[in-house]
Amino acid sequence: MIFPTRSFLTAIIWFITVSVLFVLPGSEFPQEDWFEKVYLDKVVHIAFIFLLIYLFLSPVRYADKKWILMIVGLGIMYGVGIEFIQKYFIKGRSFEVADIVCDIAGCLSAYLVISWQRKAEKK
Repeated sequence: MIFPTRSFLTAIIWFITVSVLFVLPGSEFPQEDWFEKVYLDKVVHIAFIFLLIYLFLSPVRYADKKWILMIVGLGIMYGVGIEFIQKYFIKGRSFEVADIVCDIAGCLSAYLVISWQRKAEKK
């Protein structure tokens, strides 16, 4: 399977960007109370992972479903892995199950959007 160069390159750049942001030390983030009140961290997890998985799914949207499910599965594993990296290796960051749930929600949302687009384009 050959990926369209621009789409795949965009996905790789976003992967690197998200990875860097997820492993920044906790001291790099503003310590504002309102962030916690509006659950900004959770919204960021959903949005970042949604866009990441959507960008990787876009070039393969017409491929066999196994490719799509593999990308979604890898996205979920990535979200879980990031939480363990934050817990054990990044100062000022912690492991949160709620972040994993948000990462899974982002992955599944991207899958649903791609599935909807596939169906809409077949009509």
